[in-house]
Amino acid sequence: MKWTGVIIYLISLFLLYVSTDIKVALTLASVSLSVLYVWVVMLWMVSRKNAGGLSTPAKILLLVNLAVILVSVFFIGTVGAALLLAVLLVLHGFVLLVRYGLSRGPVAQNADSRLRYFGVLLLGFFSLNPSIEGVSTSNWIEVSASVLLIFGVYLMFEEVRNTLRGK
Repeated sequence: MKWTGVIIYLISLFLLYVSTDIKVALTLASVSLSVLYVWVVMLWMVSRKNAGGLSTPAKILLLVNLAVILVSVFFIGTVGAALLLAVLLVLHGFVLLVRYGLSRGPVAQNADSRLRYFGVLLLGFFSLNPSIEGVSTSNWIEVSASVLLIFGVYLMFEEVRNTLRGK
């Protein structure tokens, strides 16, 4: 059960690769890993009351994301990889907002459960483009892969959340 999210995520990336091309799969892999990284860092900050440092899953996600961005230089190009890095940096702005909020007052009781909706909304926004393209071209594999991508990343987040909570 622990690796279910990772398996679903990899299946969705493979389906995106098969139904479109490597550029779409790498782009969505990088963007979804960026969202998951920011999501996990925010959860770590909220659960640890901004104690500093990064959790091990966040470090792993950041390294994997940077590796995907580096590989995407060869397939997407330098400008595309720079844009993926810019997406990571812009999403990291949410971490700065959470850090500012934590410095202003105590954490809400249900802050970690509210984070679920944040990540799902961001992933839904970034997965909208392949979903719309899939529907317009009747490429249902692409549509189902983008939905599976959101579901797989959500399952990975829930696993990290349960690990941090000690379950």
